[in-house]
Amino acid sequence: TYSDIAGENCEGAVNVLTALGVVDGYEDGTYRPDTIVSRAEMAKLVITALGMESYATATTSSYTDMANAQWAVPVVEYATNLGIINGYGNGKFGPSDEVTYEQVATMNVRALGYTTDCKEMNGTYPAIYIQKATALGIFKDVDGNQYGTGANRGDIAIMLYNALDVPEVYADKDGETHNKRGAYNSETKDYDKVTMMSTLN
Repeated sequence: TYSDIAGENCEGAVNVLTALGVVDGYEDGTYRPDTIVSRAEMAKLVITALGMESYATATTSSYTDMANAQWAVPVVEYATNLGIINGYGNGKFGPSDEVTYEQVATMNVRALGYTTDCKEMNGTYPAIYIQKATALGIFKDVDGNQYGTGANRGDIAIMLYNALDVPEVYADKDGETHNKRGAYNSETKDYDKVTMMSTLN
């Protein structure tokens, strides 16, 4: 429980994500929901939400501007390799730049498997990702969704929380999108859908 989120829109999401080890607060007992998140910080959040932080082990970066963000090299490289994030196209990632709402939406959507390998995602950026994020309910209850502006810790927690139970997908060789399948469920007589939540638990 943080001292500055009681009654806030993000309270439930922050508490759940804290319990899951995805987000944490500050030493003074606050969460600071209005603090804007950087692109490097967002890379860490999305990889942690996927339960894959232990796989992020890179020590060198494919980007030329990570010298002042060495702590983020492993997660940024791993997220890049998974197709979740891209740089600016000039060899730079901009780790300290504010992450915008459309970038957060894009990272969430790609983390769920909706990458450019899926034919349905071959549209204009960021519109195609905003459209998919909206359809998946990732923007539900998000207060400050202003495209082109920096996303804050409270809204990002809500977006990650909304993505937890969304089924992850993959693209087949023809670019068709399919739900990932987990263990066989004898009660439902079907295979469970894989979600971020199932990965974290």
